[in-house]
Amino acid sequence: MTPIEQFHKQIWAALGPVDEAAFEAIAAQPPSDAEVQAVEAVLDAPLPPEFVAFSRKSNGLLVVARTELWPEPELYSVGPAWKFWRGVMLFGFDTGDLPEWASLTTAAAALRDLEVEGVAPVFKVLGDHDRIWGVDRDGGSVLVMDGEVQRLDAPIVELYAAEIAELMDRQREYVRTAPKR
Repeated sequence: MTPIEQFHKQIWAALGPVDEAAFEAIAAQPPSDAEVQAVEAVLDAPLPPEFVAFSRKSNGLLVVARTELWPEPELYSVGPAWKFWRGVMLFGFDTGDLPEWASLTTAAAALRDLEVEGVAPVFKVLGDHDRIWGVDRDGGSVLVMDGEVQRLDAPIVELYAAEIAELMDRQREYVRTAPKR
């Protein structure tokens, strides 16, 4: 099995247990070669070829809790941080239908604003503005938190799978503890 096939298999294995009644998956249109090249030109590190290949099918993949089960927090809401973390998003290449907040270039600009160099963003937890997972120039997985870069031992696809599992746990906890309507 090629690394690209392995990456795809691991992503879909992570998403397999996701309950479609509790979550929805949203992706933008696949990027063209020119769109991929334009984004790669502004990144501070190369994206894994496996991620690029996956993005050519599921660009900017967002897995998010359905609002009828876990509503978006109201502006100025206060509560435990995890209650705001309703989704996990693989950043996408800039295409006509990809929202700016889901863009690799927007995430790369956020890293530059934090003065983080040598990191290409890959994914984040929706609602958590302090953490971005990515890869460094050597292809190693990193977590950027509050502008600090921490090298991680696991491959980026395993880190993504762990965050999807945690998202499902948070959703179950939210439903268990939410006030009954």
